[in-house]
This record gives sequence, structure tokens and C-alpha cells, in this order.
Amino acid sequence: GANCFQLEIYTTKNNDTPDLESVKVFSNSSQLNKIICFTSPEAVSAFKEITVNAKLEISNSAFVACLGPLTAQRAKILFPGNLIEHASNYSYNGLIQLCNKLLQ
Repeated sequence: GANCFQLEIYTTKNNDTPDLESVKVFSNSSQLNKIICFTSPEAVSAFKEITVNAKLEISNSAFVACLGPLTAQRAKILFPGNLIEHASNYSYNGLIQLCNKLLQ
């Protein structure tokens, strides 16, 4: 048989001092065409934690663009009132194309 070893390559670390003024932009429904982009389920969870800690509600008018389906699945759980889509091509170019589509 083969020997198996677990090696932790990296860990995700949340930002301890997020820019709350930037986060507040997404809680204001008066501005149009806001898109929140996420590239991982962990980023969705971290952003949600920031909004909860800052007592901010994300406007339902903000679009949520995700890199892939797992990220979108997490976003649908944590931001159920928002329009959430994921890129059909799971790449940064695909994410940019999705943002362009959402802005039309």
C-alpha cells in the first residue's frame, strides 16, 4: 500500500481591519449597478461576517457575481435576497464577462 500524508498548503485568513466605508457602498440601495464579486465560498462567508459585525444589511439591488457554482451556492445561502449568478467559464475572464452581462 501507499503512504498518505496531509500537507496544508495554505489557509484563508480574514481581514481583521476591513474597509467598512467600502462595504457600506453595498448597503446603500440608492446607487445603481453594484456588483459584489466572489471567487471562493470562503470569501462569501468572510464578507457576510464583516456585514454582520458592522451591522450592515446588503441591499437586495446589488448583484452577486461568483466565479463558480460552489461559490454561488454559498452566496445563495448567505445573501438569499440578491440576484446571484456564476460565470459559465470558471475563470477571471468568465467573471468579467458575467459582470458585463449583469450591467446590461
